[in-house]
Amino acid sequence: MPARLIIRRQGVPDRIVSLNEGPLYTVGRAAEAEVCVPDEPQLGKRHATVRLSGVVLRVARLAPEGLLLRDGESLQSFELAAGGSFAVGYTRFVFEAA
Repeated sequence: MPARLIIRRQGVPDRIVSLNEGPLYTVGRAAEAEVCVPDEPQLGKRHATVRLSGVVLRVARLAPEGLLLRDGESLQSFELAAGGSFAVGYTRFVFEAA
């Protein structure tokens, strides 16, 4: 199974974004974001980036005023192992890897 980011929000079907190792993916409301969530009001147009590195997902916040929560703590950047997640507003992003 390839690595993927599952976008979860209550009342909305899950969306899945396949991830390849190497490229930098932008997470945000903007249509040009590779991980676009246009209906999350707490997400900036270019809110964060994610990059797959082996079996680890590296996450970094771009929007200085925006929140990026892992385990309820607001962080600037962090790494996720398979099964880990982060949240912005009402949206949760779950990382799955092979």
